Amino acid sequence: MKLDIKNFRSIRDQSVELAPITVLYGPNGSGKSSLLYSLLVMKSLALCFESRSTSLFDLGFVNLGDFRAVIHDHRIRDKIRFRLLTTEDVYPVTWDLSFGFPTVEFGLRVASPDEEQDIFSQRHWTDPPFELAGTVVANATFGDLIFEVHWNGICATAKPEYHEAANQIDSILNGPVDLIRSIAIAPLQMAFSRGEYSVARVGSSLNSTLFFGEDEVGTLLATRRYLQSPVSKYLEEITNRTLRVFSPPDNQNFSIDVEDRSTGLETELVNDGYGVNRVAWLLALTLHDETRLMCIEEPETHLHPTSIRKLVKTFVNIMHNENKRFLFTTHSEAFALAILSEVARGHLKPDDVAFYLTSKDGKETKFERQEINKHGQVEGGLTSFMEGELEDLAVLYGETS
Repeated sequence: MKLDIKNFRSIRDQSVELAPITVLYGPNGSGKSSLLYSLLVMKSLALCFESRSTSLFDLGFVNLGDFRAVIHDHRIRDKIRFRLLTTEDVYPVTWDLSFGFPTVEFGLRVASPDEEQDIFSQRHWTDPPFELAGTVVANATFGDLIFEVHWNGICATAKPEYHEAANQIDSILNGPVDLIRSIAIAPLQMAFSRGEYSVARVGSSLNSTLFFGEDEVGTLLATRRYLQSPVSKYLEEITNRTLRVFSPPDNQNFSIDVEDRSTGLETELVNDGYGVNRVAWLLALTLHDETRLMCIEEPETHLHPTSIRKLVKTFVNIMHNENKRFLFTTHSEAFALAILSEVARGHLKPDDVAFYLTSKDGKETKFERQEINKHGQVEGGLTSFMEGELEDLAVLYGETS
């Protein structure tokens, strides 16, 4: 899977290959969060929000402002462009968005497995509000079969629907959009803040909701029958706490509680440590059956190094057992080293992991991918972590002042 970004915030023109586990690390303000936010802007459009153009950048937990605020270097005559490439059943499929003010342009391209010819390639335009009333109709050839494809910029349907291959063709055509809709994000500092909750409306699915706040995540735990058990299992492995949702009889409210397995003491989750609280949040959203790509800002927040290592092992297990993908930003050397140790142990293949050193070159963000070998060693080392340590060591050993 490949993500191209142009003219969004500090990202002028960058391409990033997203592995099953992708890690962005680097200094504050270097542009790590901008990559995560670009995926949510794509999701905002994929959900067909019929709203003013400024709302595209209101991500629920943060409002980035209007087009002028997010266009690179505030050059309002330029266009923001996002392009996502996925491979469904060996067919490379690209969905791209290009928008200025006020027009949004959508593109969909399906290439042959060898990428030498286009099977389907069309573009579609609309102005806010994004009502996508128009439909592009064109033929697409898959092997010996020719389908009439109806596409409104977001959703594509192969005709005739009754053909036994039509559902498979629809899955291929909509691969990038389906993935974008399955993105969940855990922003920094998001956790449970109350002792009691009531069931909140969470929409028909994660795929119809841009962002889940604490009421929605709590509701998932309380109402999704098969979610609570795996969350509790993994939480115990990381923090030695088990989790349960308690709902008194004849009461519509519920609490999210944890039990310390060492002492047997049960308490509301909000009254336990913040690190335990946030891990429960991360697990609930990650293990939700509709989440395919989990984006987490600084998962190491408020965790002891031992718990960080356990958290990483859990993410690796979830990747393998639940077929989830992860995109992390981090400032923790312990977190990065824990992932590399999983490669060295053989629990991850080098291709399962992508490390990107994020930096600023003037006004522009740069993502530099670092190669990882089978021993978990990073070519060039974890640069941004090492610089400060080397400077401190030089002072301690009298090499500088």
